[in-house]
Amino acid sequence: MGIDQCSIAQNFDAHIYVYHQHRESWNDLKKQIFAYMRGNVSSVLVQYQKYHHQGELYRLRKSLPLYYLKRIKFAILHPKSRHNKFILEEIKGCFSGWKFS
Repeated sequence: MGIDQCSIAQNFDAHIYVYHQHRESWNDLKKQIFAYMRGNVSSVLVQYQKYHHQGELYRLRKSLPLYYLKRIKFAILHPKSRHNKFILEEIKGCFSGWKFS
């Protein structure tokens, strides 16, 4: 480490530079996940409308459904897994994003 890097590392306090807040409830997290997926799908559709790149439609019509099919199969085989907790919110967000655009 150089002299400048050393002095920066010694004076670095993450609380000064980063504001980080957790959601207050599981319901808040569900809403955030729904909104994220809605925005994700909407943005892909907007990009397709703007640039007409077929990869965007492939992502929505093939990749995303296959991804969630695998997730649903996993959820059936492992019903108590923490990875299944918000899968319905994700899927509902995807449909909402499709309708929104």
